[in-house]
Amino acid sequence: EGPRKALFSIPRRPDATMISLRALITRQSLVTKISLRSLKQQHLLSRSFASINVPQSPPRDVPIRVTATSGFGSHTKTVKYTCGDDTKLISLPQPEKNNEERARDLLNHFLPSSYPHSVSPSYPHYATLQFMSTLFSSTSGVLSMQSLLYAVGLGAGSIPMAAALNWVLKDGLGQLGGVLFASYLGTSRAIDSNPKKWRFVSSLSMDASTLMEVCSPLMPGYFLAIASVANVGKNIAYLSASASRAALHNSMALKGNLADVTAKAGSQTILASMLGTGVGCLVSPIIGTEWVNVAMGFSVCSVGHLGCCWWSLNGVALRTINKERGGIIIKSFLENDSVPSPSEVARLEPFIPFSPKPSSWLRVGVGVEDVATSLSTLEGKIEEMKEEDWVVNVEGEKVTIAYMKGISGKDIFRSMLHGFIIKNNEGGGDNIVRESYEIMKKKEDAFLKGLEGQGWDLSTDTVNIECRRAIRLEVHPEVATGA
Repeated sequence: EGPRKALFSIPRRPDATMISLRALITRQSLVTKISLRSLKQQHLLSRSFASINVPQSPPRDVPIRVTATSGFGSHTKTVKYTCGDDTKLISLPQPEKNNEERARDLLNHFLPSSYPHSVSPSYPHYATLQFMSTLFSSTSGVLSMQSLLYAVGLGAGSIPMAAALNWVLKDGLGQLGGVLFASYLGTSRAIDSNPKKWRFVSSLSMDASTLMEVCSPLMPGYFLAIASVANVGKNIAYLSASASRAALHNSMALKGNLADVTAKAGSQTILASMLGTGVGCLVSPIIGTEWVNVAMGFSVCSVGHLGCCWWSLNGVALRTINKERGGIIIKSFLENDSVPSPSEVARLEPFIPFSPKPSSWLRVGVGVEDVATSLSTLEGKIEEMKEEDWVVNVEGEKVTIAYMKGISGKDIFRSMLHGFIIKNNEGGGDNIVRESYEIMKKKEDAFLKGLEGQGWDLSTDTVNIECRRAIRLEVHPEVATGA
């Protein structure tokens, strides 16, 4: 009378390997859990789960609805349950897809698997505007190429050997400039610290280079110089874009799917470039060869390119901490006793080049000469902050902080909090460093809990509040004892 367990073995089929069917038979229903271990690509993915409810004594050929979730979203598959000695689940033909389903399948080629669940909420905003930005950039590229060809001599009806040589040289010189810039990137953590800024620098560099190419017909005698500098700028744009894109994509990949997000971003870029090139080819005959008309067309594309790029980056929420984001977090905490979320900070973060830096009064990761001018002074400052791995020097409105070897990312950010409290405690006593430190100790528990609650990353490799140099001090015993 009670429930009893039964195990049915399902034979292997060429199109699918169904390993086992475990059934719990009761008087009212048969509840079945199916584990599908491997399916061909056209039959969904390698990991699918389904629950089936049928009557205890089903008639033959009872249709059963099974919903399997794959990397492409939720798909529905109908199977037929057949009673008999050799129990099998037989697939029925799939219904023909409607236009909406076909459009969704097409979009799957350009979106990460399991979208939107595998990416952050800011991904659609970012990807859509980056697509438009690339489209505008590709359109302006067609106009600039037309200008270059006229400047090199194609407008006269033929390209002499000297012009062809100039065309090759400008590519070679441009690539050399790109190599030098890549060398600079290897000695700096600037892009890791502020990927949004460098992604925007990439767009600015691309538009500045394109503008130089558009202007080349005005000075055809300087074609090689103008085209070479423009090509250097384009190589800088390509390198900074690819380097900063990795950090941006990593912030939006929620399920360890960075490679998938990056690959689909490449597909989106290719599609946008193709469409932009097509638009450029359509508008080029309309604009004509007059330089004023070409310049106006480029201006429209440049505004669209930079505007979409800025708008897309403004919505990207990064969980790593640099000096700008750290300053916004600490200022908000000291004023409101709460830590803002990454999305809240993203809307306030300045990333346009040469924009004012609100924390310019604070220098961190400096050398020993920036915190002490003598051995006795250094010993006093080390003793003053003996509980921590940092040393502080205050001169007027400037606060400089040096770090000891082995300091963690969390302690680096705590030192920044200490620096802000020193700045706010300008009316303190003679020992402002120590007094501010005691205030920091009272606030830091709530501060660190707020950071953890909002999901900020405090690991040592992701706290990049220092600029180019990351100097670490090491105190030897003879210095510490005054010997």
